[in-house]
Amino acid sequence: MKRSFKSKLLVLLTASMLALPACGQKEIIVDDYGDMDSSSSAENVSGDESSDNKSGLYQENSGESLVKMLGGDLLQYKKDFDINGKGCSIDVEYMPTDTNMLAVYNIEPLQEAAIDEQAIVKNLLGDSAKPINSDDRKYLNVELGDAPDVVSTGIAVAYHNKDNYNMMGISCLAWVEKPTYYIHTYEGKYNDITYQLLVSYSKDYNELVTAFYPKVYGDLINNPDLNNFGTSDPDGKFYYYFSMGIHDIALDDINGGTPNPCTLSDDDIYDIANTFLAEKLNISYPQEAMSLYANTHDVAMVEGTEPKRKEFVYLNDDIRKDEKLNGAVRNGYGITTMFTLCDQKIMLDNTAIEDDANDLKRGSIGVDDSGVFCFAITTQYNYKDKLMSSVKVIPFEKAMDSFVDNVKANLDVSVLDKADQTINFSRAELVYFPVTQDVKSKGNLIPVWSIEAVNEKRQTVVRVIIDATDGSYITALQ
Repeated sequence: MKRSFKSKLLVLLTASMLALPACGQKEIIVDDYGDMDSSSSAENVSGDESSDNKSGLYQENSGESLVKMLGGDLLQYKKDFDINGKGCSIDVEYMPTDTNMLAVYNIEPLQEAAIDEQAIVKNLLGDSAKPINSDDRKYLNVELGDAPDVVSTGIAVAYHNKDNYNMMGISCLAWVEKPTYYIHTYEGKYNDITYQLLVSYSKDYNELVTAFYPKVYGDLINNPDLNNFGTSDPDGKFYYYFSMGIHDIALDDINGGTPNPCTLSDDDIYDIANTFLAEKLNISYPQEAMSLYANTHDVAMVEGTEPKRKEFVYLNDDIRKDEKLNGAVRNGYGITTMFTLCDQKIMLDNTAIEDDANDLKRGSIGVDDSGVFCFAITTQYNYKDKLMSSVKVIPFEKAMDSFVDNVKANLDVSVLDKADQTINFSRAELVYFPVTQDVKSKGNLIPVWSIEAVNEKRQTVVRVIIDATDGSYITALQ
């Protein structure tokens, strides 16, 4: 369940522990797209200082599949051009994930004043809650028995907010008060089990982060010796780290094929999670943004096979030595949040590229017969109703033609200090992206094209975002 937030930390952390539909057409008026000055980690590299006002007309899709709207299941585009004398090229290939539903969502940025931290603490830990904030308890440390996923979340938050963090991935500050963000941790009882809770808010990103895990994972199954757990992947295998390598085993081969005792249906699991988030945290996600089958590790799926639900597997270091994982226990299921929406990936961080901030924003929730037993959740927005249940997007070739015209008119290549002699746009992906007037304004979550230029060192030079519904320019991030 641990989040990955930076490749160089991923190895260290892994090693340390392993809505309402609208009909017809509706005019949406947005004065400006994005506030790129909210963080020093990224720049708005549009050619002018203020973006033009945009009036967009979202058209309802009459029932065409995404592949048909885009023009095929293997999309290619290649063209040479220049921007103010600077040589440029685009050479991209994209295979869309087909869907008959591509919605537009109303969103409202989360404000600090709307966060009731004490209510969250009370809802989860009741009167047993004790802040971890004393002279002799300044750090959480995995080696001292603190919850590994709470520690890793604390490290990720510090990293994302450009603060000092533990490179070894085993400890984090328990209480942080900075002008731009805070981290508060608590300990107490939940379902008669000792839990740790992390609550963080970043003013730079308008971002609430919460993590809630038992100190001893095995207490959840009345076996404290099983002090670690992980989730399987949709190929039906459990991947785990042991002896300097990644190993895998089919779920049905674990511990002699002992089944998962949790028999909740998908709908039951989603209902339990949604109710819990609303009642305990006062947040919600679109149903389409929650998945028991998310392929978060991009494992290869055999063609024609149905994905399997992500299951929790409890184990310890001794069990890892056994190739059949005898003694391991399967129990409960894992939901991934905000990884995909309407089967398309989500790019929520509109102020950063290099720090893999989207990984932090992907949440996870554990559910078994007792209810929700753990979670790590990040949110920047309150998700309201659907503005449109199925929106029409323009053909791929038309969108790429529009991209070329728009970067010529809007992109300031003089500030692209990582660019090679020729700027090569080599990545294109259809993703969901938040479009708001600024970080404090209401807006929409819409399908866009993210088109990236990469240099010879495989560094992203610039990421250009255009609206997939009409090809209009939204922003460029460096």
